[in-house]
Amino acid sequence: MLRSCLLFALLAAATPSAGETTGPVLLHEAFEAVPAGTTLPAGWWSEGSKAVAAKDGQLVQDANPDGSGETSGNSVIWIGTEFAGDIRFEADVKVASAKGNVNDIVVFFLFSSPAGKALRETSAERVSAKQGLYTKHMNGYVFFFWGKGGVTTPANIRLRDCPGGKLLRETNAHSVTTGKTYRLAIEKQGTVLRLFADGVKCAEHDTSTDSSTNPDHAKGLIGLKTWNTELVWDNIRVTQIPTKP
Repeated sequence: MLRSCLLFALLAAATPSAGETTGPVLLHEAFEAVPAGTTLPAGWWSEGSKAVAAKDGQLVQDANPDGSGETSGNSVIWIGTEFAGDIRFEADVKVASAKGNVNDIVVFFLFSSPAGKALRETSAERVSAKQGLYTKHMNGYVFFFWGKGGVTTPANIRLRDCPGGKLLRETNAHSVTTGKTYRLAIEKQGTVLRLFADGVKCAEHDTSTDSSTNPDHAKGLIGLKTWNTELVWDNIRVTQIPTKP
């Protein structure tokens, strides 16, 4: 099966192959056990679009105004668990539809509040879920995997450091196709981040080389973001990466 991974790690020699489980499982959610009538797993919450719900063993995140009658074109789903250290996030994700075929898949990685407040407590400040509310004012890394029009389009892959949304890396090294399920993975080990798609490395960045005044983002929450797109998520897994001996 053709799979795609967003993979981030410290050293090329120490990087596991795409799709490999690297350590203890911290979270695994396949949405099959989410009770009927429950929109999200316990502890998770959403901002922006209200068309968000676990259905038939998958998580549907609909921020495509043309697709459902939903008026908000922005959506963020927060996994309500704080993760720390070297971790790997993986998920199956499919673009079901998108206004203008933007095919927008974004992951907020190790996000936290500069003021030290719990993100759940400040959710009311972000009811629109517009991107600037996160990239301008929060700590964390943002990974973009999105298209610029066309059912099959080059995937614009970006890595940004927040607050401020400083661009660390950008490439058009892959494609993102409506109706195709991708296996995405994001991994941080030490100071190096890598991105893989379909098992091919698309980008790599070492944050220790940055001139940014932002601190290293060592702990925080993971958020699933989209804009003008309906996404279907499944088989979400977060694992701890073992410390090198």
